[in-house]
Amino acid sequence: MPVIETTECISKTMDNLIDFIVKDEFLGNQFENYLIKNKIEIQKESELNIVLIDYILEGKLDDGIRVLDYYVSKNPSCDKKTVNALKESFISIFKIEKIEKNHYVTFCTASEKNYTLIPLVKTTNLRGIGLYDFIKARIIEIDNNFYLLEVFDCISAYKEYFAYLETTKALIRNPKIAVKNNTEKFLELKKSIMSFHSSFVECFGGDEIIVSNKKADELLEKFYQFHTGEIDKIDAGDIKDEIKEYKYFDIEEFNNENFLLNAKEGFSNSNKTYDIGFYSDFDTGLYIIPFLGTFNQILSKNEDIKDKDDCIKYILTNDKIPPNLLRKKQNEYHNFIEIINKTMNKDFSSIEDVIEFYKSDYKENQRLSSVSVLYNSKAFSKVLGHNETKENKTIGRNDPCPCGSGKKYKKCCLNKYGV
Repeated sequence: MPVIETTECISKTMDNLIDFIVKDEFLGNQFENYLIKNKIEIQKESELNIVLIDYILEGKLDDGIRVLDYYVSKNPSCDKKTVNALKESFISIFKIEKIEKNHYVTFCTASEKNYTLIPLVKTTNLRGIGLYDFIKARIIEIDNNFYLLEVFDCISAYKEYFAYLETTKALIRNPKIAVKNNTEKFLELKKSIMSFHSSFVECFGGDEIIVSNKKADELLEKFYQFHTGEIDKIDAGDIKDEIKEYKYFDIEEFNNENFLLNAKEGFSNSNKTYDIGFYSDFDTGLYIIPFLGTFNQILSKNEDIKDKDDCIKYILTNDKIPPNLLRKKQNEYHNFIEIINKTMNKDFSSIEDVIEFYKSDYKENQRLSSVSVLYNSKAFSKVLGHNETKENKTIGRNDPCPCGSGKKYKKCCLNKYGV
């Protein structure tokens, strides 16, 4: 399909999607619930458009069905080719390496791969983007061509750290972009995952361990030392503390992509105590799952768990929790399907039905854990390296800010990174 015709199809489909969500009463109510749940306050129309498009392309209904799948079910004659391409669209950071008349030659800092990106508008309308700058953008692929669907931000070439920080956020939000169109990187990550899994099982005697967040940092540090050969064994008794109460609640400071970013500063920094599960999946990597111990207690028929239905829903609908964990729980707790059906008001007959409904993204895509992706990410290493440099060098309040803004440190990043 010619490029001009493709851009017209994309624009028409997006217009139809926005028109549909505005007119469909059920979806409109779901969108309102999405805004409330995620505490999103919209001040102006331009903000509404950004949030609305993000919800259309990546949002899910309360029962876990993607908004785009709901749209197709209600509009069977729609342009399914473009809709399917929109389902696979992704947000990442791209370094501009060459600017041509009708496209950009870029380097994706997440997948570490080159992309030629075709704007849906003329490049003259994107004059703020310069050579070697970074752009945060959503990309869509149709007929082996990649199009700039949205450009969210342009980061100066002199602010590399912030580009790598945004890359890290993008990887946490959508780990599969680390291996998007990069088979070599995928195989490299799979090899690393198998090595980590072998060490994890050897270290802890199984693929799962539950600790409180107050002990999680120590566990991670000691496991890394074990994996790299710095120590020969870990005394799990020193780490696995007694969890006094299992309960589910919202961890506000660790919502969405902020969870792993804040976690690198220390799980114990939270003013709340909760259980964390470390689960090593031989297929997709290492997972850090808040309230996995609480979930286990619920499956053990502990009726005293606070907000247990919300906990079950969190485990099922969270796309950062892999299907193999659900298979494991089905083997461990024979009432698993019964509890799921009762809580979610479903009639699943097998664990594969549950996975098909809630975890289809893992079956359809090369999805890996955020933790494993970050461990092998050059961008994340540079973010950590920046923090280590900052910690080892005292920056005065009146010194130039290290971000390169030209402002004094006290008037720029002190509130973000200072103490």
